Amino acid sequence: LGIIFQNAAGGILGVVGGMLMETVLFIIRSSSKELSSSVPRSKKLQ
Repeated sequence: LGIIFQNAAGGILGVVGGMLMETVLFIIRSSSKELSSSVPRSKKLQ
């Protein structure tokens, strides 16, 4: 039972970790896109 529990916990941690990494990467990409798109707008306003 201990081995099965460790494998199950490891799988859950792997799935959660992967989701967290994807979420962080998505946030970084969206924020970088917003920053890159906001730069020309600020230049146009100036």
